[in-house]
This record gives sequence, structure tokens and C-alpha cells, in this order.
Amino acid sequence: MYRFRILLWKICFPVMTVIWSSAIVLMSYVLPPRRHVEFSSHWGDTTLWLARWLLGIRYEVQGLENLPADDAYITMANHQSTWETAYLPTLRRYQVWILKWELTQIPVFGRALRSLNTIAIQREEGREALKQVTAAGTAALRAGRTVLIFPEGTRGLPGVKQPFKGGGALLAKESGARILPVAHNAGQFWSADGHFHPGTIKVVIGPVIDPAGRSTREISQAVESWITSTRDRLEAEETARRAR
Repeated sequence: MYRFRILLWKICFPVMTVIWSSAIVLMSYVLPPRRHVEFSSHWGDTTLWLARWLLGIRYEVQGLENLPADDAYITMANHQSTWETAYLPTLRRYQVWILKWELTQIPVFGRALRSLNTIAIQREEGREALKQVTAAGTAALRAGRTVLIFPEGTRGLPGVKQPFKGGGALLAKESGARILPVAHNAGQFWSADGHFHPGTIKVVIGPVIDPAGRSTREISQAVESWITSTRDRLEAEETARRAR
């Protein structure tokens, strides 16, 4: 029965994403920029609803009280799944993604991303990509948009450690914006290699990390330490639960 539900998901999710992408492009001609970005975040709500309905994947969140109330900030999270790309924009709907340029070239979906003025970087450009993140990210923060970044750069499997890249920490140092660290175990339910498991994803939102008085390296280390230790704990708890 669950295999049938996965099959339905593999049909419904791409169709839903194409419909939403088309709507996002169309709304870019109708809505003012802020409303357009906020509208686009509801793709995430639909994805979360569909994952719950078809795949039995739910989620619980701890630490919502740590969300900054009245200013733009940088959200940094571990990257294991498509799930967190749907969930994170629902935390603060006026946001911008830092993502790899190749995603903006996907038909329909990529056009929607471009309409949202996402910060699309070509990672092989190295130092130039960092300059782009800093300049475009600072401009977005000054405009009141939260910046979403995955410091690992790409999705990884649970239990597999990936090095954290320094772009987010450099942006925090240069802009003075605080970092909101987020950890989760989504990969144990919706993995990067396309496997699914019903259950409840655990998400923890940590206290903000203030870059003031810290070097870029110290900022990066603080973020990596909190995210990796929290993620490892969540994964260990889920592994133990399944073993019982």
C-alpha cells in the first residue's frame, strides 16, 4: 500500500510543482514584489500537505520562540531533502534563496525562481560567487528579506557529514545580520536518494547567533557546531525509536 502511495506522490508532486511554478510566474506580472514572494511560499504549504496526505510525513517544531520578530535575518540549516526547501520559506514568507544557478535553468520551475530574484550562484566561480552572495544578500536583507542558505551546499544523507561552506558566515559578518540556525532530520523520512518513510520529522530552531565581535571563521564554527550536534541528536533519537 505504501508503495502505491509513493507512486501517487511521484505523479502528483511534479504536476503540483509545475502548476505552482506557472502560477508564480503569472503572479509576477500582477502582484507587487513583496506579495509575489509571499505568494510563492505557499508552494511549500502545498508540498507539506501533500507529503502528509500521501506519504504520512508530518513534522514537529521546537524553538519557534527564537524567531526574530521584526527584522531580516539569515536562516542557515542542514540540507538533506527537498522537504526543508518547502518548509523553511514558511517560517518567514518574505525571503530569498541562495541556490545553485543550474536550478534556474529547469523549464517552468527555473523561470519561477528567476521571477523571485533568487540569488543564483555558479559554485565553480569560487571567490566571485562569494562576492555575489555578500552583495546580493546584503541588499536583500536591507530590503527586509530573510536570506535562506544551506551552508553544506548540497543535500546529503543522514549520518554523512559534509563540510560547511563560508558564504553564509561571510554574509553575516559583512551585513551584521543575525543568523537563525535550524536543524532537522528530514533525510530520515524523505532522503536525498529518493527514499521515503512515514513518521514525524523533528525540527529545532536555535537561538540566533550574533556575528558582532566574531571573525567569519568563528561565526561559521558556531553555526556548524550547533546545527551538526542538534542534527546528530535528532537522528540518533529517531534511529533508537525505530529500533524499539
